[in-house]
Amino acid sequence: MKSWKKREKALLLSHKDPATSPHLAVGRPLDVEGRLYVITRWRELPPVALARGGSTREWEIWGRPLNDAEVNEALSAALQQILDDPEGEPHRGA
Repeated sequence: MKSWKKREKALLLSHKDPATSPHLAVGRPLDVEGRLYVITRWRELPPVALARGGSTREWEIWGRPLNDAEVNEALSAALQQILDDPEGEPHRGA
């Protein structure tokens, strides 16, 4: 049995604080280059120096590939959230 840590990989870099990025929260699905992953962790990197002085914080977002059952579960949850949202946009159909 393979450990999920072995399949985990760095997905992208972010300058946004994890606490203020609910769409990138641990456990959420994320599309990267056409493949779906589940976010497993954030890793804070050393501050990045800016060309005009100062610095900014940076994080790596890590994840593992979603399997078919997890994809179906994520799609069902997203659909249910859309259906349950009373303030969602009205349908644009005829």
